[in-house]
Amino acid sequence: MKKLLLSGLLLVFVFWSFKPGKARQRTINTVEIVTLVQDSLLNVRALEVIPNEDACVFLTSNGMFGSILKRPSESGMKHKPLVFYPVDLNKDSLSYNFRAMAVTKTRGMGLTIGSPALLVDINVDKPETTVLYQENHPNAFYDSMDFWNDQEGIAIGDSTDGCLSVIITRDGGHTWTKLTCDQLPKGMENEGAFAASDTNIAIVGS
Repeated sequence: MKKLLLSGLLLVFVFWSFKPGKARQRTINTVEIVTLVQDSLLNVRALEVIPNEDACVFLTSNGMFGSILKRPSESGMKHKPLVFYPVDLNKDSLSYNFRAMAVTKTRGMGLTIGSPALLVDINVDKPETTVLYQENHPNAFYDSMDFWNDQEGIAIGDSTDGCLSVIITRDGGHTWTKLTCDQLPKGMENEGAFAASDTNIAIVGS
């Protein structure tokens, strides 16, 4: 009974500690900066953090993939993270200018800017890419992509034919469907999404 009571009090304390509006304060005394990748031509356009693996992955404007993996400390000694870069995803006849990326439990995807817009599945182990969606509109210009679960995701781009470009997947990225303008607010001519390279989508309430 005592154990049950203590467990209940602990749960109440935990929920109270993390209740909305209560800020958690931390004291930061020092900041250490470590150079992980040094490349005068490096132009990272999209970056995704993978929390469960203590890692991040990124794509560049010239079709390169990179990853940074945290290494566990041993005997109190910190190890510099492992960096895998560059992994060239370009093909002989195709050069990728990546602008956005998304990672689910089963796949990683990259999205290019310009026409044709290409949304590709990325297999880093080989490495190779497979085109999942292609849009040939002369004004195609996609800005960002995000998923709210492992099956459903969205990508948005600048206005074409009277509305912003929005594509949706409901099957984990295997297929993508573009919403028609009668399903979206009317856009202005040459209207563009805030093009901060893959950061202009907010998933709320997922």
